[in-house]
Amino acid sequence: MLEPHNNNIRSCHSMINKNKNMSNQQEINKVNLKPSETTRENSFNFFNYIQYTKWCGPVAFLGWFIGFTEGDGSFIVSKEKVYFEITQSMVDLDIFYHIKDQLGFGKVLIRDEPERRVGVFYVSGKENFTRLIHIFNGNLITLHRKTQFLNWLTAYNKLYHESMLHKEFKIKLSLDTSWLSDFIDAEGSFSARLKDDKITKTGKTVLTDFTIAQKDPTILHDIKSILISNPGTKKYVTHDKSWDGWRFSLSNKNLLIKLIDYLNAHPLKTIKLTDYFKRQSRCSRHLRWLNLSWGSYILYE
Repeated sequence: MLEPHNNNIRSCHSMINKNKNMSNQQEINKVNLKPSETTRENSFNFFNYIQYTKWCGPVAFLGWFIGFTEGDGSFIVSKEKVYFEITQSMVDLDIFYHIKDQLGFGKVLIRDEPERRVGVFYVSGKENFTRLIHIFNGNLITLHRKTQFLNWLTAYNKLYHESMLHKEFKIKLSLDTSWLSDFIDAEGSFSARLKDDKITKTGKTVLTDFTIAQKDPTILHDIKSILISNPGTKKYVTHDKSWDGWRFSLSNKNLLIKLIDYLNAHPLKTIKLTDYFKRQSRCSRHLRWLNLSWGSYILYE
């Protein structure tokens, strides 16, 4: 069951608006190039979207939106009709208002599922689908979402008697864009725990972990390659038989610091992770804090 958002739910619009004008100048320069020049590696191609919609918002948002969609979005085909939605837990519902405000279309809904209620950013209508195509066509990175989008685009063309061509740009994952931060917003998991340690002055040490789980290991190996220059023999991507999926895990202090530095440059936007970091900060006074996003913190020794 879908229902409109309840205004009594705590809003974080003021926090979101502080980030509203953040943009990546490098990305802006790329999308302002001629279409034929925007197909090289590492370049998202937003030329058609900007031309079609007269977009004047921060281009960095479009890159964030792609990464977030790759994690929690769905290009749905059902009974020869097409739909688009992103789902999140209720605690992150306000991020959908940020998306709606930036794009200028879409609806924010609440859905009752068997064991929980979730927030939904929902898009319908040919005009809005066309806008989404100009954002995502050629700009997706994960194999699963690429395949899903291709099927969705084929159904869109058939439904609306259009002939929009599928595009495939060679976009390489990089720490120079916010894509990984956006993907972590949707799919990442951080944990921290105290362990007895007789060597330290405090008698305690903190073990911190970062994990991303996916059914397809390809994107996890891509993430590993940009975070770990020399992995050696350690297997950072492992198979989990319990659900027949794959996990990328980091627990090495120096590698985690590299990830934190990246996230400080490309802050997380959802509340579920940043609030979690804040709760974890209470585990020990012997750690130093790093500002990660919106006044929340992640810790390391």
